[in-house]
Amino acid sequence: MLSFCPFKNGDKLLNLLQQNDHAISIEGLQEALQLSRRSILYLIKKVNHALSEQGIPIIQNKKGQGYYLEEQGKNALRSYEQEPVVCNVLTHPQEMRIPLKDLHLDDRNRLLDYMLITEPGISLQDFMDIFQVARNTVLQELRRLETYNKKAPSKSASHRADAS
Repeated sequence: MLSFCPFKNGDKLLNLLQQNDHAISIEGLQEALQLSRRSILYLIKKVNHALSEQGIPIIQNKKGQGYYLEEQGKNALRSYEQEPVVCNVLTHPQEMRIPLKDLHLDDRNRLLDYMLITEPGISLQDFMDIFQVARNTVLQELRRLETYNKKAPSKSASHRADAS
């Protein structure tokens, strides 16, 4: 996993290009990164600027095929690879960076519930940092969680029903 770009999705883009031996179309990048065409092009421009500042070959575009990194660029980026940090999200959620879009809705709800219960004083900013999303996305998820929790039957209610 690369840790090169300070830009949101920059490292994802570079990882994707580094792992592929062929060019990836703009549509393929859009699907993989869940970004618009315009956002992809803007991201490539920013990442290329950062690469060139470090003297690393930039992302290339082969007309009709897509975007790719030359082998020299891939090799140069290997020095930015980090060992994966093994950390349990349930015991150290504030140390994690979890792509919220990659989690299933039920998993997101359980994780948010757990964090709200076990992390005293967790802030919106903490959620934004952990899940790498905007404030409005966090607020939307918390509203959805409230609805989810109201619909979910409580264990104590089901235990009372079983005892009857």
